[in-house]
Amino acid sequence: MAADGENNGSGGAPGSNAGAGGGGGLQIEYSILNGFINDIYTMKKIVAQGFNEKMLKSSHARRVYQAIQTICGSGSENSIDFITVRDKLCEMKMFDEQTARFYEAVSNVKEPQLGQIMAYLKILRKNGIKNRLGEICDGIREFLEECDRLDEASCFDFIAELSEELRDVNRSQANKDIKLIKASMIKIAEDINMRETLGERDSLGYSVKPFISLNESISGLRRGFLYGIAGAPRRGKTNFTLELATLVATNHKIPVLFFTWEQTSVNLTYRLLAKETRINPDTLQRRRIKSIPENDAKFAHGWVKMERYMSNLYIIEGSKEDTVERIKAQAYNAMQDHKTDEVMIVCDYIQKMPLGKSYDSEKFRVEEISTDLKRLSIELNCPVIVVSSLNKEGCMIEMEQNDAVRPELYHCKGSGDIEYDLDCAMILSKDWGDSRELMTQMAHIAEAQGKDYIHLPKIDIVNIYLDKNRDAPEGKLQCLQYFFFIEENRFFELGYKETTSAYRFNKIETLLKTLMEQGFVKFRDF
Repeated sequence: MAADGENNGSGGAPGSNAGAGGGGGLQIEYSILNGFINDIYTMKKIVAQGFNEKMLKSSHARRVYQAIQTICGSGSENSIDFITVRDKLCEMKMFDEQTARFYEAVSNVKEPQLGQIMAYLKILRKNGIKNRLGEICDGIREFLEECDRLDEASCFDFIAELSEELRDVNRSQANKDIKLIKASMIKIAEDINMRETLGERDSLGYSVKPFISLNESISGLRRGFLYGIAGAPRRGKTNFTLELATLVATNHKIPVLFFTWEQTSVNLTYRLLAKETRINPDTLQRRRIKSIPENDAKFAHGWVKMERYMSNLYIIEGSKEDTVERIKAQAYNAMQDHKTDEVMIVCDYIQKMPLGKSYDSEKFRVEEISTDLKRLSIELNCPVIVVSSLNKEGCMIEMEQNDAVRPELYHCKGSGDIEYDLDCAMILSKDWGDSRELMTQMAHIAEAQGKDYIHLPKIDIVNIYLDKNRDAPEGKLQCLQYFFFIEENRFFELGYKETTSAYRFNKIETLLKTLMEQGFVKFRDF
């Protein structure tokens, strides 16, 4: 056997499985180094998570890593490939016959995704602890064999040295270096000075404009925040979160992962297409489109609008395997594909998400998932949006058609305690009084135009209550109103809900006329 657990002949060839300490360990090193050479972003991300050369057990693996680091240190990281790394190994006189065989194995394995390498990093940390503790145990055994011949001072010296070695092991396994608050204070001071020069920031998070009032109220979708959106059936929870997802993907060109455990990705894509083309979803899925000039023009226009975000939005059908850990791996892979550290995640919805372990109580299950999602938002430093259904009591309150009462966070199905994990909680509820006013105004307009005033467009006015809003801007109202076009799956922002009915009804009339002029509201002929 080679000196440090290496068997770089036939026993260590790709595809062998000699266990974690033999071929299996080499397979991990092959894969990690292949990922580093193929994608420098992967290496930077892994190093930021605590990877270091000492985690590589094979001396040949360490040689390859040193060559990669040397190329990066010379400012030529963009030119890294298998040829340049091999040339650098030759230049550093580290490309002997065994290293050449090892390097060939590295080049022959399939390029790994970032999520896979993150999983390997956990294995390397665990193996690193095991190996280092094994070395420390060997040292203790040697000391015990000799301690009878040593004086008291030598014993104390050994204990002190042993304590320092154990602290080093602990430090080496940390994902991140701990930092004094001084570092954060310096960044804050730099940011404040920058604003004096460049001007004030529009929001702290990702913009969701043209939802201007919502963007102001929550200061954008902020990194490291967990957002909850709850409501009764048919209140547009999925449509609203899809709208937010498309706005972030459009405005910021970052990967947005929309996980759904309720519908297929094709159905949700049709829903988006219906929104952008303004063609009924049933028409899109069943009828001729290209041969009807009006529909053909709408489809072409909608396609152009979807091109703004179709390369950044993922709709993923969730399965029982898609736990929070699996979601994290998918997020890392998407960030790798887009060469960015930014991502947004949406989960629709929390009650159907799987857990790695089973619970008899739905309450405990939902609470654990919400806690895991909060940890995920912090670890990835990204906004995470989770949709929640309501329990029977909350749904019954919503159906009472009484605006004096409404569902609240404690009506979330399974557990209202998810409030403790959320940074921002939004409750969607139909405004029955204002919806009736909208119907009345539409009926009057349709009648005045000689149109059908009985069969009107299906539009609800939906209130979004910000029941929790961490670090909210000052002076903002906690209820926003939207026109929800039920058949087109589209929201239009009406603004903050005013307390004066006359002023509120005037705002409804103004937005209604604007949408009529833009062709979003049309009345049927008799």
